[in-house]
Amino acid sequence: MRVLYTPASLRDLKSIGDFIARDNSKRAKSFVAELRTSCRSLLSDSQRYPLQERWHGIRRMPVGNYLVLYRVLDNAVQIVRVLHSARDVDDLTL
Repeated sequence: MRVLYTPASLRDLKSIGDFIARDNSKRAKSFVAELRTSCRSLLSDSQRYPLQERWHGIRRMPVGNYLVLYRVLDNAVQIVRVLHSARDVDDLTL
């Protein structure tokens, strides 16, 4: 099993890093690394977070103030988006 990132999730991680880097570039790198480590932790128990009713097959893992939206595939965990939890995700199309 492996972790796959969608292009949208990679853009999310870059945006998060860029935002944090405005104040602290070292922390930006370490925080994005923490997010990626959290994503890899899903490999040990990918179904520990419940399915989301609004999106078919999508699960949501909280990581600090962020939400990792992901789906479990046959041989991978696919990271769909990484979003700040204050964002209104109800209108988000996945």
